[in-house]
Amino acid sequence: MLRIPGMPALVAMSLLGFTSFFLTLSSLPVYAVGQGVPEALAGLVTTVMLVATVACQLLVPTAVRRIGQPATLAVGLVALGAPTPLLLLRDELWWLLLLSAIRGLGFAILTVLTPLVATQIAPPGSHGRAIGLYGLAVAVPNIFAVPAAVALTEAGHFAVVAVLGAVPLVAVPLVGRFPKPPPRGERRAGAAHPGDVAGLRARKADRGAPQRTAENRRREAAGAVVRGGGIGDILGEQAMALLMPLHSRAQHRQDRKSALPLPHYWADFTGQTLPRLWLTPG
Repeated sequence: MLRIPGMPALVAMSLLGFTSFFLTLSSLPVYAVGQGVPEALAGLVTTVMLVATVACQLLVPTAVRRIGQPATLAVGLVALGAPTPLLLLRDELWWLLLLSAIRGLGFAILTVLTPLVATQIAPPGSHGRAIGLYGLAVAVPNIFAVPAAVALTEAGHFAVVAVLGAVPLVAVPLVGRFPKPPPRGERRAGAAHPGDVAGLRARKADRGAPQRTAENRRREAAGAVVRGGGIGDILGEQAMALLMPLHSRAQHRQDRKSALPLPHYWADFTGQTLPRLWLTPG
């Protein structure tokens, strides 16, 4: 899969972008508490970022239509990475929340467009493998960046975390490395694809198969994103983690029948519904 034109750039962009996100996911609240922010309010820095992410995701298709996909990706990388070192300038809660909201905008763009790019550059019939590789690029920073950043912050080295959080800026030149997306109209079944190293065999295998419309291909891509363990799972899990304390407190005040299972509804919405809205044509 890494031989597909644009796939190495996508993997590198995903690694750098999600590394920045995971570096501050748990370490920023720890840093906020260390700077005097009450523990009850420290989690707002993460909440604001995720709320901004979900809100801005709905605007990404409009941005792509206005300025194009490469420019939108560049804006997302800059918005995610550039504010991170600025966290060191002030320690007031409002400043941390402001920068978190800006980073949420960048993260929204990244989470919408990177899995879409994966399906655009993958050969026909390889969308699942492309999403799997993309999911691996997302999972690796999750495993290493979160504990490392918390350890550095607790040791008094949050400045290192803040500087490393700017790594998405390194990926900005990569936005022009992707092949242009296929036209919106129908494409002949079995047609050669820029990333299909076995194009001749694919054409032979697909001979006589019914043509698929662009709409059907995009719907399949949306399903691959949801099934492939992509960003929908991450947002769903994070929403569950953020809202579970709220749900627990609600259960103490109400009986089980009247308690609202808010985290489950929210996790399902962010993890399943939104990816289908992004990638399925209206």
